[in-house]
Amino acid sequence: MPEHRPWWLAPLIDLVIHLLIGSVLFAVVFAPAVVLELLLEAVKGQISETLMAILKATKIAVAGIDAVLYIAFIVRMGIEFLRDLFSAPNDSQCGVAT
Repeated sequence: MPEHRPWWLAPLIDLVIHLLIGSVLFAVVFAPAVVLELLLEAVKGQISETLMAILKATKIAVAGIDAVLYIAFIVRMGIEFLRDLFSAPNDSQCGVAT
């Protein structure tokens, strides 16, 4: 006897899984920016101002690019979820064996 699942459950599960994985990847990529900030605070006054400025720019670039890509990913996944949610469900999405 086939198990009947709501047609909207598959797109919702896909969205949740993608958002969890995307958030973990965001945190992994953002971690070096946080570590760099901590290191900059620790070596303040011990390195040249030029090197300090370069490292700060690097930190800002890593954090900024990561944030922009994360927002783009969230928007893309939201659009894909809505597309899947509002497309006509077929038998394979409903858990009906054919």
